[in-house]
Amino acid sequence: MAPSSEKLTGGYKLLWRVLNAPKPIRSGFSRSISSLLYLAQKKRLHKRVQTIFPQYDASQVKAVAKDSTRFACDEIINMLQIPAENYRVVGAELLPEAGTQGAVFASVHIGQTEAPTYAIQQLGHEVCTIIGAGDDNPQLHHLGAAMLEQTGLPYLTKNKGILFDLIAKLHKKHCVFIHSDLRDKGPEVEFLGQKTTVPKTAASLAVLAKVPLYFIYGIREQDELVVYIDKLADVDEVQGLQMPREEALSLLTQRLVESMEQVIRRYPQYWLWLYNRFRIK
Repeated sequence: MAPSSEKLTGGYKLLWRVLNAPKPIRSGFSRSISSLLYLAQKKRLHKRVQTIFPQYDASQVKAVAKDSTRFACDEIINMLQIPAENYRVVGAELLPEAGTQGAVFASVHIGQTEAPTYAIQQLGHEVCTIIGAGDDNPQLHHLGAAMLEQTGLPYLTKNKGILFDLIAKLHKKHCVFIHSDLRDKGPEVEFLGQKTTVPKTAASLAVLAKVPLYFIYGIREQDELVVYIDKLADVDEVQGLQMPREEALSLLTQRLVESMEQVIRRYPQYWLWLYNRFRIK
């Protein structure tokens, strides 16, 4: 099968060349794109930040909106540099179960979202992440696939049977990564002060495959990318849950929501505010 990069055309092919260009070109391109995006989305971005953080004054709202746009563009444009990052993993001592049982890692769109996947892979674990099927934008799918292929990260494409495919990976003791802060069907919760639903995919996989559930994210600190790991449920707890499945899923999902809230409130400038999580217009 031809590499996904060979399927790119038009603007996506040009963007692929930028992603592979020297650092000065990537940096200049990212600055230009982030400035244009911020100007185009300024009012919407400010309203989203202000809604979630009503205690912020105008200057704080602007700083978060502007910085998050810049950081998001930087991380996308520099994704192919993931293997060149300096990594430090905080919480690696929590991982032994992942090597013997497989594990589900729920993540959040903060910083370089696939860097934690790479970091866990470098610790010697088999990993697997997910990308969209590209039904609405096949070229975007090819671009995402090409980026993962070049960085050496195995992936599955979303499809109707994705849950079974992921369970099969877990049974082979792989570490499966799920981005859990996107808007999707699931239990109704209060997330960052808003009534919404969150995907229960991570909790469902942990319960069905009877593997531990972790929360993971990466933050850039000076000259290194620090990956933080927290265990939401170990394998004994998952296997010993004495309650109906839906209650178990709600329990684990609530723990995940609380973890996501904590990290977003701690690092709001790194969260992907360009994505309208709460449909705030």
